[in-house]
Amino acid sequence: MCARPGPCRGKPVPPGVNLLSTIALQDIAGDGQNILRHLYAQHLAPDRYELRVEFRARGGALGTTPLAVRADPIVFRIRTRTAAEEDEVRELEAMRQMRQDTTSVEGYPRAVRYHASLINWVEKRLSEQPDDPFLPFLLCNGIYVGGKILEEQVASGKVPRFDPDTSAMVSRLRLGVIERDKRLPAGAYLVQGMSARHRGEFQPLAERLGPSPAADMARYEIWRGPYWP
Repeated sequence: MCARPGPCRGKPVPPGVNLLSTIALQDIAGDGQNILRHLYAQHLAPDRYELRVEFRARGGALGTTPLAVRADPIVFRIRTRTAAEEDEVRELEAMRQMRQDTTSVEGYPRAVRYHASLINWVEKRLSEQPDDPFLPFLLCNGIYVGGKILEEQVASGKVPRFDPDTSAMVSRLRLGVIERDKRLPAGAYLVQGMSARHRGEFQPLAERLGPSPAADMARYEIWRGPYWP
């Protein structure tokens, strides 16, 4: 599977097996922007779009006839953000920029407060607006990013390293968002983003979620273990 055109070897798919994967479209499409200042590496402006997906089933293997499987185009439109949505994006981008902030607060650069600020924001938002579409992204992508300043503080022993995969608070928030979004791609996205250290949780998670994309992703992660540890 190749996200971009051009040479690509992809992943081998055994016969009869489904490969499940989710991705934020702005990770692979749009106009490039500074990831240190924005939530996504690329930006999709308000417009009408048509997404075309092609799977090269044989990957150019020697002795085989090329075979391309094409999905029906997905047509969608991105509208202009409302004033409230624009305020939220700016708030989240300001929080992301905190990772580069050397301003001293109680003897430490403000950057060391990034993870605590993100967790507090997610916890409050999950309580007040649980359908916020940014919640899965922040608990998957946003929680793992750090930054040079924070890494320097950790390396010098001034602050402990924050590990999202052993944080009880992060686990509780993730499970709450997954349960809420289990029938949406966002729920599957968050399950996919969980570390391999959570592999033992996938089976009970799949059983609890019932028929849903999130449960399908949990079962897929169980199957995937022996193939891609």
